Parts: sequence; C-alpha cells; structure tokens
Amino acid sequence: MRLKNQLEGKCTPSLLASLLIFLLLISNGLSKETDRPGPAANHPEGSSSAQPEGLVEKINLLALYTVDEGKKRVLFYQRKDLRSLKPLNIKGYVTGVVMLLNDELAVSLDGMPMSRIRTNDDGTLTCKYFGPLESVGSISPYIESVSHKAPENAAAETGAAKYLFGGYSCFPLVRGAGVSREKQFFISLKKGNDSLRIVVRHQGSRAIFAAKNESGKQISFHYQGTSLPNNFAKDPELRSRLQAISAGIRSVEGKFGVDLVSRVNLVDYEKIRNAVTCGGEKEIWFYLKVLREEPLEELRTIAAHETLHLLVESQGFAEDAALREHFADLKGFDFLSYERFMLITKGIVLEKGKEDLKDEAIFFAFLDERNFLKGMKGGHAYQNPEEFCTSFLHSLMFVERLKDNLDRPLFLRGRQEPYFLSQTEKQNILKEYVKTLEILKQSLPGGQQAGFSVEKVGSILEQAHHRAKHEWKRREMTVGAGVRLSCADLPSF
Repeated sequence: MRLKNQLEGKCTPSLLASLLIFLLLISNGLSKETDRPGPAANHPEGSSSAQPEGLVEKINLLALYTVDEGKKRVLFYQRKDLRSLKPLNIKGYVTGVVMLLNDELAVSLDGMPMSRIRTNDDGTLTCKYFGPLESVGSISPYIESVSHKAPENAAAETGAAKYLFGGYSCFPLVRGAGVSREKQFFISLKKGNDSLRIVVRHQGSRAIFAAKNESGKQISFHYQGTSLPNNFAKDPELRSRLQAISAGIRSVEGKFGVDLVSRVNLVDYEKIRNAVTCGGEKEIWFYLKVLREEPLEELRTIAAHETLHLLVESQGFAEDAALREHFADLKGFDFLSYERFMLITKGIVLEKGKEDLKDEAIFFAFLDERNFLKGMKGGHAYQNPEEFCTSFLHSLMFVERLKDNLDRPLFLRGRQEPYFLSQTEKQNILKEYVKTLEILKQSLPGGQQAGFSVEKVGSILEQAHHRAKHEWKRREMTVGAGVRLSCADLPSF
C-alpha cells in the first residue's frame, strides 16, 4: 500500500510499464523460491521457521526444569543462548518448561499449546499442574522487563490481568514426570506466518520390564531417568519389587473382573514418596523412592490401592449423588452448610477445622489400609469421596477380616496410642458399612460395560452386605448403661 500511495499521480506510462515488468519478474522469482525445500527439510533437527531471527528476539528467557540423578534443577537460557538455533542437549530429562516472551505468541510443545502463567493478587505467579512458580528471584528481571513493554490493553486481552503478558508454561499432571516420553521434543513459537522451533534432547522413557497374568495380559514398566543403571531390571531384588506391583494390580483386576492398568511408569524424582493415577488413563506412576524402600507386601498394597482408584474413576462411584450425601453425613457437614454444598455439587471437600475424635473420624480410620490390612501403612478415607470409595472397595477384597478388625485397636490420626472401640462404636461402624454397601449397589450401572463385569461386582457387594449385616445383628447386645439396640435400629433396605 505504501508503494502505491507514493507513485499515484506521478507515474508516466513508460515508467508504469517498466515498473509492471519489474514486479512480474520479482513475483516469478518469488514463486520459484517457495518451491525450494525449507529449513526443516534441509535440517530436520534444527529450527523450522519463515523468520526465525525475528522470533528469537521476542524470547526473554527459557527455563527448563530438569531431573538428573533424582534431583531437580533449573536451566536458564537467555536470548543470546538461543540465537544459534542449535538443539539443547539436557542431562537427565525435562519435567517443566517456562517461556517468557516480550510479545503474545502461539507457543506449543510437540504441537500441544502451552498454558498461560497466571498472576495472583499478591503478585505471585502460578503455573498449571505446578503451582507457585519457583526461582522467581532468577526470572524477576525478565518479568519486570515484560511488564514495562506490555501494551496498556494487555490486561483486557489476556483475561482481566489474570495472566502474565508473554508468559507460558508446560508441566505434566504428575509432578516430576517428563514433559515428553520421547528422546527429543520441540518448543514451537508462531506469530502470523513466522514460526520458530527449538529442539530439546533429553533422556527418553524406555521399557524395562513386562509382567503377564494367566490370561496373557501384559503390564509394561517404563523408566525415565538416570538414577538407575541400564540393566537394573535384571537385579533379582528389583525384579521382585516390580512383580509385587504387578501382583497388586492383578489382585484387583481379578477380583472385580476389570481391565484397568496396561502401563506402570517409574518416576525418577527423589523428593516425592508416593504412587499416583490420573483420570482417564490406564497407567500408574510409582516414584522411585517408594519402589526402593517399601516392603514387598506394602508395594503390593499400594499398587492395589492405585488400581482401585482407576476402578472408582471409571465407574463414577465417587460422583454418585447418594454417595456424596453419605460422605457429607460422615464428615459431619450441616445440612445447609457451605461445606456440604461444595461437596455435593462439585465434589470439593472443605475442612471445617481440626477433626475431633468422633464417630465419623473413627469410621474413616477403620477403613484405612493401615487399620483394615494389618501391617500396612496407607489410607486416607477421610480426605474426599474418591479416597473414601477406594479404601472401602479395598476393604471388600478382605471382607472376611471385618469381624476380627472390629476387635482390634485402631491407629487414629493425631494420636500416638492405639484406640480401642467401644461396643457402640463397633455397631456404628457396621451400620455405616452396610449403608455404604447399599449405596454402591444402587449406583452400579445397568447392563454389561466394556471391561467391567457389573454382575461380578454386584455379587461382591451383595456378599459383603450379607456378611456385614449378619455381623451387625450378631453383635446386637447391651451397650452403654444397659441400652440395647433393637431391630428398629437396623436399616431397612
């Protein structure tokens, strides 16, 4: 447009003809240039970009959160470090990416858009799946630089000042896991027709072990990290630990007639001692600290617990309205309380404060694996409906222990000494146990679902219901000061 405005009214016919011929020659040359292989074809591992130099100038800082030998560290790359567009070779693997730009661009990792960095009212920054951004002292100069360059209307454009201008991040849902399982991944920047790709090479995930059950179904174990030697799976002790995890998974799948887990990931991050699952995935993540240090039977129990989480999630047990109402009652939430409203409508549990020793706290403790499965450590049935359903279903796998467990002392949160149940407390536990079973029976979906035997699960619930109710009636006796439970106190189902 500028060229046209400058020539308009000042061009002679001969000059105009010459100009048209010149423009045709240029356009012909440009069309031939676009047919040539681009940078990606000549340099498959380099940057693919129409104008990479211009986009590099928009980068203030690239921070890579890495894990090496089980320890986390943060590597910072400034603009000058990235101008060569050479691949970044990382020791260990990358568990998080933070990108600070002086402009708003489309930023992605292996084709998936990176998340915006949220700004909080207190001035702190929060990254999705990570929480408060660490190493703020190291990146604050770049953040201040961005804030000075941000246009005045940037706040309105990015959601009422909820996001950092030019700030992007990518962290996995499982803390300490890799952002990519491949040996290299790409961070892509794009604005208009211009694009830039930064190649990052790190330790990829690799299969190290496979376990099959009697039917031939295989569970593969994968490891991403540098703490263990390449041939560690051949070590007899470590193999036995992986086999214990596999046995725990199979115990649940065999009991309930479900196919839930196809892959176990070993996370090489030493600060966490846990195992986790994610909704919608047929995978379990075990942190290496747990694998190395827990006894075999505890590993089996942990694996079973996590597998049951997948069962609860896949069947929506914790989302059932009646189950949430029941959990709210067990938590002691008042009928019109905000805590009850948030739990029933959104599944969010807001604690009212430190729990006292009361019937509902005792029932939750009774279900915890540390109490129901003698010698084990885990369980937090009080935490939310998901954990409650998971520990409850775990108890059903050993429901023959129900009678004896009522006479054993409980280990309660916040108490050092064991707690012995009174006769009234035992009756209350049985009452709530029977009620929970009835709710789960009612919540079972109708018909046969893929990978889920409704009939088999229903049979397990029915048998447990019969056993628990029978024990409740058997223990009907004088309690307290001569008070006797009558048949009227039993629930009618």
